[in-house]
Amino acid sequence: MIIEVLKNHSSYLLIFLSIIVFLYLFGRSFVIILEKVNLGPKEEIFGTKTNIFFPIIGLFFLGNLLILLNFLIPLKSNFVLVISFLLLSLNLLDFSFRLKIDYLNLIHLFVVPSILIFSLYGTNFHYDAGYYHLGNQLWIRETNLPFGLSNIFWAYGIGSIYEYIGAFFWLDSTFQSLHFINLIFVNTFFSFLFYHAVISKDSKYKYSSYFLIIFALLDNFGYNGGRNGFLYVEGVGAFDNIVGIIVFFTIIFALYSLSIKSINKFELYIISSLALFSLQLKLSSFLLVIVLLRIIYLYMSQNNENIYKTFKLISINLIFFTSWMIKNYISTGCLVFPVNLTCINNFNWYRENSTLIYQNITMSYSNSYSLSSNFFDWFQDFISIEINQTVLFNYLLCLFILVIFKYSYFKLANINSEYKKFFQIFILLNFIYYLFFGPIPRYMIGILLFIIAYLGFNISSPKYKLNSEYIFIAIFIFAVITFPRFNSYRTFLNNTHSLQVGVPTLEIKNETWTTPVGGEDQCWTIQFCTPEKSHNPVIVNGFFKTVYIDN
Repeated sequence: MIIEVLKNHSSYLLIFLSIIVFLYLFGRSFVIILEKVNLGPKEEIFGTKTNIFFPIIGLFFLGNLLILLNFLIPLKSNFVLVISFLLLSLNLLDFSFRLKIDYLNLIHLFVVPSILIFSLYGTNFHYDAGYYHLGNQLWIRETNLPFGLSNIFWAYGIGSIYEYIGAFFWLDSTFQSLHFINLIFVNTFFSFLFYHAVISKDSKYKYSSYFLIIFALLDNFGYNGGRNGFLYVEGVGAFDNIVGIIVFFTIIFALYSLSIKSINKFELYIISSLALFSLQLKLSSFLLVIVLLRIIYLYMSQNNENIYKTFKLISINLIFFTSWMIKNYISTGCLVFPVNLTCINNFNWYRENSTLIYQNITMSYSNSYSLSSNFFDWFQDFISIEINQTVLFNYLLCLFILVIFKYSYFKLANINSEYKKFFQIFILLNFIYYLFFGPIPRYMIGILLFIIAYLGFNISSPKYKLNSEYIFIAIFIFAVITFPRFNSYRTFLNNTHSLQVGVPTLEIKNETWTTPVGGEDQCWTIQFCTPEKSHNPVIVNGFFKTVYIDN
């Protein structure tokens, strides 16, 4: 039994490490392209080793490439693989590349991934995986982008870039690779903390990293057993951690740039990529546009550049953004789905004002506050939900502990009042937005992480001499080990891991379509299935398929 357990684990780990290496090289290919257009590369960006972010850069580049290709071909096409591996060959253009087996790379590419992989055990599918994520991914794998894809099922119109990335990584019937993609971001986040807390000798993020590592540790304790708003093991198909990590990096890099009043063109491109990536993942990240505009203004002021030359620097991202908007318009009739104001009634398959229904669905799901409601009554309803109560209490407790720790043990540096006010207002705007459009803790991971980091950003030095490096190495190791939770390790030891795609009970609607019955609303990986029970999709074939609704 032990041999079987180790054999299975070795295969999972090998797949995960292979994906990391693939994306590492893919990201490096993109950086080489940026070098050829005179934007990079740099050994460091925002005071951090660039190669830490290669896998995330690779996923951003890959996701947008897949969007462009899907206009013409299905993503299961072998041509997609050929293009991908041809782009990998760009690494050969820079023979200076040598993967050093140093402290950082060992942590980043092997040690932390080897621990995080245990989070796979005991992990199940998120409900939305069977509801629409896998179905959406299946359609873009099987066909090039149809006009009116949202007419099959409205949730397909959300169309996150995550669906394209997920569709590419359908490596087996269990979809465990989708969990590995999520872990790529968690791995990058932990590597970032380790680099600044332990390796870097002159880091503006040092104490921010200290505070985040403590925050990660405290996630294992507290009211209801813990959960304080830190990263957590998500069900397969969910990607709130991903969004939170990208949001965090975007804001913390902006804080760094404004604090030193400097940003180079490579950094400008990377931060614009992160902001766009976050927006493509989830529309709720749109407030990052405020941060991006502030950074663009900094770059223009610093380099005496006009707006034309500045936007020319990020023209690749403008192409990616445009293709994403066109994709939205083709599949839903709206530039931003399901925001009804952005819908253009130019297609004969589009039902005018139909998007209002879905806009209201997304808002009501989140139990958002309304000005017509009594705030205290709403708050009572909010904290009556166990996870909301748990995260709120534990987060405030962690803030209190860290504030006491900060003012007791550290000397403070002066903070530029201009950028201090900017980020305080930005944090406030985020809380107002979440209050009215989605006060759910998992939606707020990025801003919650940033607040913790912000606490430590203006620390200059400890008041007392501490051998902090070894202390925080120990805390870091504990935080990484406990990320998978003990249930995952127990599942691993018992060899009871099973990740099975659901098999829905279906009713035949017509000669083409089926729908779930018996209280079910998940189609899982049945292509010609729709949870919409009130209408029948009709597909008109052509080079671009068109989906109509036949009532």
